Amino acid sequence: MLVRRWRSGAKLPVNGLVAYLASLYMWLLLVRLDPLWFLVVPVLHSLQYLVVVWRFEANYQRGQPGGGTPSMPVMKRLFGTADRVRVAAYIVGGGVLGFIGLWGLPMLLDVVVPYDKAVFGDTMFLFIFWIFINIHHYLMDSVMWRRENPDAQKYLFA
Repeated sequence: MLVRRWRSGAKLPVNGLVAYLASLYMWLLLVRLDPLWFLVVPVLHSLQYLVVVWRFEANYQRGQPGGGTPSMPVMKRLFGTADRVRVAAYIVGGGVLGFIGLWGLPMLLDVVVPYDKAVFGDTMFLFIFWIFINIHHYLMDSVMWRRENPDAQKYLFA
């Protein structure tokens, strides 16, 4: 698609190309240099994803009614505006739920629920939860971040 567009004389989107190359091919080069980067690539993807979600959530909170001053003076001093308080609460809530879903609950179930560890290993529930979350993440991304999504248009691409 890019080659066809380039051959037709149309101007290529520089920001899109840089983001595409940096987010995909740079990681592949690093993995070729040292296989240990296979462990770091998911972290880099998470950081990239965090920026997208941060922008969406910050714009969404700014657009909500009552986005003015927080009612509690301590929160006002710490964050300034109510939309920043809501974004901070969103981040803390996401961190807590992330820990519970990715580590806390699976590790607890691995200890509490009896299963044949010789067959399934010591971390069966950790594996099940991670696979489920990754497949769910993939399916949700295919719907949420499309340009056709009115919320994405309003709060992310605007």
